[in-house]
Amino acid sequence: TYPDLLVEAGKEGSIYVVNRDQMTTGNVHYESGGNSCTTDDPEILEEAVGAIGGMFSLPAYWNETLYFWGAGDVLKEIPVVSGLPGFNQVTSNSTTFGWPGATPSISSNGTASGSGILWAIDTSQHGSGPAIVYAFDATDINDELWDSTQAPNNRDTAGTAVKFTVPTIVNGKVYVGADGSVDVYGLLTAPATLMSPAPGSVLSGADVTFSWSTSTGATLYELYLGSNGVGTNNLYVSGQLSPSTTSVNVTGLPTIGATLYARMWSKINGTWDYTDYTYTESGAPSQATLNSPTPGSVLSGANVTFSWLPGGGVSLYELYLGSTGTGSSNLYISGQLSPSTTSVNVTGLPTDGRTINARMWSKINGTWDYTDYIYTAQ
Repeated sequence: TYPDLLVEAGKEGSIYVVNRDQMTTGNVHYESGGNSCTTDDPEILEEAVGAIGGMFSLPAYWNETLYFWGAGDVLKEIPVVSGLPGFNQVTSNSTTFGWPGATPSISSNGTASGSGILWAIDTSQHGSGPAIVYAFDATDINDELWDSTQAPNNRDTAGTAVKFTVPTIVNGKVYVGADGSVDVYGLLTAPATLMSPAPGSVLSGADVTFSWSTSTGATLYELYLGSNGVGTNNLYVSGQLSPSTTSVNVTGLPTIGATLYARMWSKINGTWDYTDYTYTESGAPSQATLNSPTPGSVLSGANVTFSWLPGGGVSLYELYLGSTGTGSSNLYISGQLSPSTTSVNVTGLPTDGRTINARMWSKINGTWDYTDYIYTAQ
């Protein structure tokens, strides 16, 4: 019936639906009732007196719905029914903006259901405090999706508010004007997250499938597994993996109960980033075992090479030699040795037939443990 409509509101907080075709006669714009805008005037089809807070901004329109945010008021949603606003079907949320209210903006995938986001800026602290940027589900304005005060350490805090600013959305980013700056918001990027096995858990065996959640914007992934400390890859390197890959099967992992270190890499915007994890290998750790010279034997002379079988899950070794009793070290202390070291050459040992005590230390999961041995000097 009325193909050309205008919906307007003013500082008094009333909304008017105007027949644009009736506003002009002979190219002269008029309101026949003087200053009293009512439905008695032929150009005003509907009115909602005091329906919203005073409007110092503009409404938004999307998917047959009008959105108003008046000063000192909450966000209000008015459906368009049979071509006219349904003032008896108004929905409100619970977030109040002070003066001057806000002009909402809508981003969406066309009219696709569930894709609409309503963006608005609370500028009531203009000149003295930060603008606060809000995002609501455009189909359910009581569902706040995000606002710029939520993140810790002021990560998303906008600049000082400027009244009447309007959020602008383009290419997946939201631009917010502030005093002396423009704040730009976009999707956060973070490295992929290892999900299975659960980080910190004990692995099920030597063959394990590692799975991860995808990372927004990642173009490549890579997985390291190691046993020599955070970020090491002596056990496994996946090589660069496509963004569609979300798991790898790893075989031949140790089963000695040691700590296994995982580093999950993601390449985002041309830069590699990572997150570190730890697991415990299946099986039980074991101490090193002195095997040469044969424990209990007579040493061959003053210069002797002591060798041991490596333990499982050992991060450091140390060897004591002494002649004053079990665990003594008056003859030799190797100092802390790397897990790849499996022998030491000791010189200047006595050759008078005395008993020589050996203590082989192994550090496993942060704790030192030992095994004692006895030899006889030549």
